[in-house]
Order: sequence, then structure tokens, then C-alpha cells
Amino acid sequence: LLMLIAVISLSLAIMNLLPIPVLDGGRLYLTLLFHWVLRKPLTKKIEERIVGTAYVIMMGLFFLITFLDINRFFLD
Repeated sequence: LLMLIAVISLSLAIMNLLPIPVLDGGRLYLTLLFHWVLRKPLTKKIEERIVGTAYVIMMGLFFLITFLDINRFFLD
């Protein structure tokens, strides 16, 4: 049981550090990249817009893929 908990925690940590703007790793990379390129900190408003846009795109892809899978399952 302890091994299962450790594997789940480790996989969650790795997934959370992926450079996807909706996840924490994406926010980290976004902040570091913006600061490295422009030499000034990222404002909260710009960060919220970037993350919000990425969230909408990811949810759109999620629904599109789900819709296509359901169509393929029932129509084929």
C-alpha cells in the first residue's frame, strides 16, 4: 500500500511539472521565460490571460477528443 501511494505521488509530481501553462510547471516555465527574455517580472494580469487562454484551449481539445471518441465508438 505504501509503495502504491509513493508511485501515485511521484507520477502526480512529474505530471504537475510538465510545461503546460495550466499546470504549475507551465506557470514556472512561463514566469522564468518571460523574466529571462524581457528582463522584467510577469504581471499578474498577463499571467492570468495566458493561463486562462491555455485553459480554454485545453478544455476545447478535451471536449473535441471526447466527442470524436464517442462518435467513433457508437457509429463505427
